[in-house]
Amino acid sequence: MPSFYFFLGFTILRTVCLQWANSIQPDVETNLDFASIPGHLEELGAKNTKRSVKVIQSFPDPETFFRTYVDGSKPVLIQNGAKMSSAFEKWTDEYFLSLPESSEHKIRAEQRKKEKRTVPPEEMSFSDFVKTYTEKDIYMVSSVPEFIRKDIVLPPPLLCRDITEADMIADAVMWFSSGGTKSVLHLDDGLDNINCLFRGTKELLFIDYQKYKHVVPIDFPAEGYSGVDVDRVDFEKYPGLIDVEYYIVTMQAGDCLFIPQRWFHQVRSYGRNIAVNLWWHHFPKFIPQYCDGMEPNQTLEKFNFTSLDELMESRELDML
Repeated sequence: MPSFYFFLGFTILRTVCLQWANSIQPDVETNLDFASIPGHLEELGAKNTKRSVKVIQSFPDPETFFRTYVDGSKPVLIQNGAKMSSAFEKWTDEYFLSLPESSEHKIRAEQRKKEKRTVPPEEMSFSDFVKTYTEKDIYMVSSVPEFIRKDIVLPPPLLCRDITEADMIADAVMWFSSGGTKSVLHLDDGLDNINCLFRGTKELLFIDYQKYKHVVPIDFPAEGYSGVDVDRVDFEKYPGLIDVEYYIVTMQAGDCLFIPQRWFHQVRSYGRNIAVNLWWHHFPKFIPQYCDGMEPNQTLEKFNFTSLDELMESRELDML
């Protein structure tokens, strides 16, 4: 009998919580003139309030980085952070094509520069991609090929044994295009991310998850993204975006950007564009402790982690 009352109490509490959550959804009258609202049918965030992301000049030590930005859930731009990797100087199309492995190594290329997740990627050799990416509506999103991982330095805040030896790093992903890419509005649940840009420019819009999680329309929750058209935001369909406040940041070649887990973001790229992002698993309140004595400037080929391609293949097998 006590367990019955416990279950009944839990059910009532759950119902009250759901009713409260529903009550804070945006209350938009059906007769509202959406055409009169600034930003309706314009680019995402075109007329919304925008704030700047914090900018620092170098990577802080691991404890400061995790305590201030990771545990504090604050995006931050690290100017010149990507310049410590030799990729900043070496990564030209000619360099890629000079590597014999490039003709054998397979990568995944998205088939539209304006991201549409229902369109499956195409597998091709890295060399075929480099030869054709300037002429086609494609861009590369694939794990950094093994033969060029030596060109990327692991960001200093991650250079701790309780990170590198604890399977915390999920993947290093290469984003490569001729520019003009547009991501969907999305979030990365459970994964923190440092994105380093080696060529081109990127512009990112952020929305604070904790502040706006009840109004941002993630209508594809299994994949963690919104179906909103980022070039033509329909406030009638997505009224939660009317009063959202954005953070905005422009990355230049040589910059790195920390993107906290769950922060909603949308990305646009300009010019020949190459970036690498490091994802690692988020653990609340985690502060690395074993960083002393680590050799500095270690490159990615020295570490093992699960690749994005392997994760995608396993998910495809699960669906069969």
